[in-house]
Amino acid sequence: MKKRKHKENVNNQINSRLFNYWKDTDISLMLIAVVYTVLMLFLSLKYHRIGGYEVEADFYADFVVVAKKLLAGDFSPVNFNLKGPVYYVLLVLFKLVFRDYFRAGLIMNVLAAGGVTWLVLSIVRRLFGIKEAVLAALFTLSNFAFLHYTYSVGTDMVM
Repeated sequence: MKKRKHKENVNNQINSRLFNYWKDTDISLMLIAVVYTVLMLFLSLKYHRIGGYEVEADFYADFVVVAKKLLAGDFSPVNFNLKGPVYYVLLVLFKLVFRDYFRAGLIMNVLAAGGVTWLVLSIVRRLFGIKEAVLAALFTLSNFAFLHYTYSVGTDMVM
């Protein structure tokens, strides 16, 4: 009986240590995603004040027009292109909070990029380990396309 209790205590200690290790690891990995999100939010809101060409032209020509229709109460499936209503509804909700379509689109993209960063970290850590997760995140965050779509206004990062 004594051996069994001792074995249970040892197992509980091991499980407790493993739980604390993974808990701390998740927090440290999440911190990478949070730091990236906060940094890109600051840079995007400070330096990216007006949209450019390419994806952002679609934002002004399509997404904002449909979002304005939604705010006016015109909810019709005809208004939405092949992407469906989710982006438009999110844009309206963010616009109501931040009072500007462009700022709302920027914040949506940066938050989506932060979420993608966290997903990359979580999935790679579970599959391969913590070092590989940090390496994969660094490759992802240094990718020009990922950076570009983080601070561009459009559906590429969100959807």
